[in-house]
Amino acid sequence: MPVFASWMLMAALAACGSPPRTTVPSAADQTSYAVRYPAELDRLSKELQQSEQDTRAIMTSWSGVPAELATVKELDVHELFMKADRSGKSSGYAAERKSSDVVRAFFREEQPEIAKKVVGYVDFAAKQKGHEGESLGGAAMAGVKEGVDKRLEKRLRDANEATAELVDDKGAVDKSQEKLVKRLDDVAYASYLVHVAIGETKSSLGDRHAEASRVRTTLDDAIKEQKARAEDPARPEAAKRASTQRLEELTQARKSVDALVEQAKVGLDQADSRIAALAKDYETNFRELTDKLPKGKTKR
Repeated sequence: MPVFASWMLMAALAACGSPPRTTVPSAADQTSYAVRYPAELDRLSKELQQSEQDTRAIMTSWSGVPAELATVKELDVHELFMKADRSGKSSGYAAERKSSDVVRAFFREEQPEIAKKVVGYVDFAAKQKGHEGESLGGAAMAGVKEGVDKRLEKRLRDANEATAELVDDKGAVDKSQEKLVKRLDDVAYASYLVHVAIGETKSSLGDRHAEASRVRTTLDDAIKEQKARAEDPARPEAAKRASTQRLEELTQARKSVDALVEQAKVGLDQADSRIAALAKDYETNFRELTDKLPKGKTKR
C-alpha cells in the first residue's frame, strides 16, 4: 500500500474514535500451551458456573438486608447501594477485581512453595538469634496470607465508590458500619459478575473451545515425537527417562481433552439463555432490595 494511502487509512480509523483492535495469535500449535489446555478449559467452564452461583447466593442474602441495616443512621443507604451497583459494572472496579483475582489465584496455587520459603527463612533467622527449637515460620506465613487478603480487600473497596465514600479521615471505616460495607462489597461484586465477568468468561471459553482441533493435533504430534525419543537406543538413559515423563504428561492431557471440550460445548450452548436470565433476575432483585432501603442525607 502506498505511504499516502496507508496514512489516509490510519487517519480515517483515528477519526472513527478508536484504533483497530490487536488480535493475539493462538498458541494452540505450541506444546507447552496444549498441555495446559485441558486445565484451562476446565477452569473456564467451572468459572462460568461459579459466577452464576455466586451471584444467586448474594441475591438470596438480600432478603434480610433491609432489617439488618435498619439501624444505620445519617446515611443515604439507598444511594450507597446504587453507587455500589454502578461501580461493579464500571471499568475501574472491573480492572481492580481482575487484578485481585489473578493475585488470589497465584497465591492459592503457589502458597505451598511460598510457605516453604517463608517458613525456612524465618526459622533460620530465629535459630541464628538463639531461638533454637522455636518454629516461628508458620505464624509468619499466616501473617503473609492475612496481609495479602487485607490489602486486596482495601484495593477493591477503594475502587468501589460506595465503600470508598465511607472511609473516614483516618483512612478506615467505622466499625459500626462493617455490616453495611460488607453488603456494599457484595453488591459491587454481584454487579461485576452479571455485567462484566460472566460475559468475558463465556467469550474466553468460546475462544478456547474453538482451538480444540488444533490442540488435539499438537498433542498427537508431540506424543509421537516424545515416544520416538523415549525409545531411541542412541539417547542416554537420563534423556530417555525425561522423554518418558514428558510422554506421560502429554498422554494424560490428550486423554482429558475430549470430555472437557464436550463439557465446554454444553456450557456454551446454555450460556446465552442463562446469562440473560441471570441479568433479568439481578435487575428485579436489586430493584426490590433498593426500594426497601432508607433514603437520607449522607453527611460525609
